[in-house]
Amino acid sequence: MQHLAFLLAGSADTLIGGFIGFFSSFVIMLITRWLDRKGKLRIYAKRTVVDNKKRWGFHEDGGQSLLVVPLKLEFQNTTGRSRVVRNVDVVPYRNGKEVAKTVQIEYTEKKRAAGERLLK
Repeated sequence: MQHLAFLLAGSADTLIGGFIGFFSSFVIMLITRWLDRKGKLRIYAKRTVVDNKKRWGFHEDGGQSLLVVPLKLEFQNTTGRSRVVRNVDVVPYRNGKEVAKTVQIEYTEKKRAAGERLLK
């Protein structure tokens, strides 16, 4: 009978220890997730220059009017999770109304005339 009491007391201790371990790992997981979300995703934009002739603004090219907005974008992610920025658009507004749709390009190639050079 004493042997059975020792066996039950030992198994109760093991069961209580298991519950404490499970609960503590669950709490640690929740704290880790909260800390991962704590940071922010910041976007920094800087206007740049394409070349000496075309600064940002409206330009004529082949009979078309183009709005050139050369931007350098930097993303700073201070969270512990991966963040994906899928689309960044420039939308022209005038008096609170959208004026036109824009097309985004990553780069443009320019053929150089003799003696002309591109600046970086």
